[in-house]
Amino acid sequence: MKKWFVLMAICLAFAQVGSAQIKMNGFVRPYTAVNLHAPNNYMIMEEKASITTTLSGSDARGVFVLDTWYHHLTQTANWDLTEAYVDLFFENADLRIGKQQVVWGKADGIPINDIVCPWNLQDFILQDFDDIRIGLNMVKANYYFSFVNLEALWIPKFHPMELAQSGPWVFSLPDTLNLPLETPGGLDNLPVSISYHQPVLPADKLGNSEFGFRLYGFNLGFDWALSYLDAWDDVPALSEKQLYASLTPAGMVPDSIGIWQAYNRMKMVGFNFSRPVLTGVLRAEGGYFTGKQFGLDGINLDSTGATIGPFSVTKPYAQYMVGWDQNWKSWLNLSGQYIEQRILDYDTAIQNDEINRLVSLLVRGGFMNETLQYQILALGNLDYEDALMRTMLTYNYSDGVRLILGADFLIAGKNSTTFRQFDFGRFDQNDNAYLKVIYSF
Repeated sequence: MKKWFVLMAICLAFAQVGSAQIKMNGFVRPYTAVNLHAPNNYMIMEEKASITTTLSGSDARGVFVLDTWYHHLTQTANWDLTEAYVDLFFENADLRIGKQQVVWGKADGIPINDIVCPWNLQDFILQDFDDIRIGLNMVKANYYFSFVNLEALWIPKFHPMELAQSGPWVFSLPDTLNLPLETPGGLDNLPVSISYHQPVLPADKLGNSEFGFRLYGFNLGFDWALSYLDAWDDVPALSEKQLYASLTPAGMVPDSIGIWQAYNRMKMVGFNFSRPVLTGVLRAEGGYFTGKQFGLDGINLDSTGATIGPFSVTKPYAQYMVGWDQNWKSWLNLSGQYIEQRILDYDTAIQNDEINRLVSLLVRGGFMNETLQYQILALGNLDYEDALMRTMLTYNYSDGVRLILGADFLIAGKNSTTFRQFDFGRFDQNDNAYLKVIYSF
């Protein structure tokens, strides 16, 4: 808490310079979701209140976003300063210091270049994007040249992706594994229990900090950017598997498996651009990643029954997207995307598929001077054959009151044995309908 008071004091000091202005705005949002499968349990019953305070001076600004939640199902409350930063403005540059969200890239809903801030998957990917990104303490600077701009950022401390630990959106892992075992009757499968060990975060030291650069501009009709990021992978990778065995008259018999995970350093070189073409907008984005650890299949044993490596392998991979936006009428706008990830120098022992392809289609529009708005989002995995469909109807009752009625449908496909950020089939029993009422002030 002390660091936030220091930031606020700095902001107030700058706000005293020149004509200081203080502005406050926010919203209150009741949110209820019910499972569409029997027995139709409530999945979410919560209230969120958000207050944004902006203090502005002639050459400085401070922004503080305080979010509070009350969860009726667990009867718990929590709060967070989701953003708290100070902006300093200079003639050809600006500097932002504090907890902030950084958004890179052109892809809608699919992070390729947009991996600076980790995601909060407590409610899978069904949250608002203001809630799904986790703000980080960092220093971000922009310098504005004549035809191009340079952005640099430094993140002193790593923060991983946050997954649900309980409730309907837990990424559950198997607690047993069937191992082939020679018996007098032939080959048989022996169920062995699995214990998972929590990954250890990188030590808080300068050498473990993260940094990145982005060169961006608008030239010849192209809104473009080139980016580089040196950071930790938000998702831990398998680092060790240990098989524990007991000595029996029949020999060494496995009885449990221990699995350890670790965070690994990655580098990303990326690009993205958008440009009007004919009556639409062409978008593209891509990234080349090194340092990614991929888990390997199998339990390898030596003569004593202990495991031998390797447990994972480092491989580069590429991820890219091409999209098209078409606005026909106020009541019909379309956005489509094709996204592909390809592991380079592929090894057949890797648990992940060599190629993973996603497609998305967003249909939206409005009626009655935008008083009534609709949105339909479909995301599908062409390789795992699972999908997500989100439907939403918004009624703008007044400038300060919105009612949102929607439903989410998750469609199962092939089973996945590895963690996938967009594993829709894992949650195919979580189809839900929801109601949000947003009071803004």
